Amino acid sequence: MSVQALSSQLLQVSGTNTTLFVFCLSGFPVSDNALQMQPIPLDRSITTGQPTSTPAPARVHPSYYGAIFISEAIGTAGTTSIAEIATNNAAIVAYAIYDGSNLARVVLINSQSYTSTSTGARPSVKVQLLFTAANGVPTSASVKRLKIERADDTEGLTWGGVSYETASGLPAGTVMTETVDPVEGFLLAATEAVLLKFT
Repeated sequence: MSVQALSSQLLQVSGTNTTLFVFCLSGFPVSDNALQMQPIPLDRSITTGQPTSTPAPARVHPSYYGAIFISEAIGTAGTTSIAEIATNNAAIVAYAIYDGSNLARVVLINSQSYTSTSTGARPSVKVQLLFTAANGVPTSASVKRLKIERADDTEGLTWGGVSYETASGLPAGTVMTETVDPVEGFLLAATEAVLLKFT
């Protein structure tokens, strides 16, 4: 898989409201402003696509989070390659990211939608990675989460606990990561994507 294909999917993942983690841009209203990656006034409703009488205040749009996620996933090595990882759950998509020949990061996306009409507790899946590498098995990884309370929310998206939903577009909040054993596993919630970095 190319970096461009992963970038496209992650930008679609971070899309906007009801399609936040549905991986498809069709079916939701897109204005020229909806995919901007800088704080700009929005002259269309993000839920209906209809023009608004008063533009919404400038803000960073959700695709910005996808771009930040992509940037961190690709890294700075300059020798990045990406391979899709087979999963045993149709809702989970996974990608291995290599710096040269070394596995450096993994992207996992749970496309199960959790919306305002969902009932019950938010579903999650336990993810356990299986390694076949001859050069050892990672025993520790940091996890950073791209999450929102519900897929149809129009605000509240965070990347590792940090929000860019500020008047200036500057980050607010403290970066939060978790340390996990990738073989023992960790939970991946519905409507969530994570970046694992091996330590």
